[in-house]
Amino acid sequence: MKRITLLTIVIALTSSPLHAVEPASVDKATAVAKAVDLMIRATRSMYTGKVVKKLKKDGKGAKQNSHKLKGFVPLPAQFVTHISEKVDAIQPKDAKGRFTVGLRSLWNLNPNQGLQDDFERAGWDSLVNQQNSWSGDLKAIPWRPYTQTETIDGKETLRYFSADVGSVAPCVTCHNAWEKRASIKKQRSADGIDSGKVFKMDELMGAVVINVTLD
Repeated sequence: MKRITLLTIVIALTSSPLHAVEPASVDKATAVAKAVDLMIRATRSMYTGKVVKKLKKDGKGAKQNSHKLKGFVPLPAQFVTHISEKVDAIQPKDAKGRFTVGLRSLWNLNPNQGLQDDFERAGWDSLVNQQNSWSGDLKAIPWRPYTQTETIDGKETLRYFSADVGSVAPCVTCHNAWEKRASIKKQRSADGIDSGKVFKMDELMGAVVINVTLD
């Protein structure tokens, strides 16, 4: 009887690790992250092409301080941030598959959108290495997201970090103009980053970071 009891305990301990992450849960969370990533990009693209472009033709457009200006709307990146804040607010805090979305960049304009932890810095390095090792047209890079599972606020979470490139000429032009501003050059110097960055079409400009809690 004692042998059976001991064997039962050994099997239970070895077959059900306390901190194991089920592959199926990771696969499901990855599918959620990919869908959210696609939706965010599509939403921003439509906003830029249908709203900002229309207003620009009308003599207005998008401005950083649009809330103070009549006829102007937020910049596309600000619009995405507003969406992510709203999504975060309406989701139950303890919901399974709960997700958050954020924008990140080494060349962030918003102080809250710089690389914030080791995961994001490793993710950024991964994306930079993918770009630097590619010898062809930047538009053809088969970008691979950087992913990792870790415990956040007591919940196992998939972290997903994907490339955000300059795919639209007005965005590239706008960011290049920002990089010439004295305030941004001062920020870059304080962060230990070379100032005067000039982006090219389809070059890495930022990243979309998505966290999804596992079931």
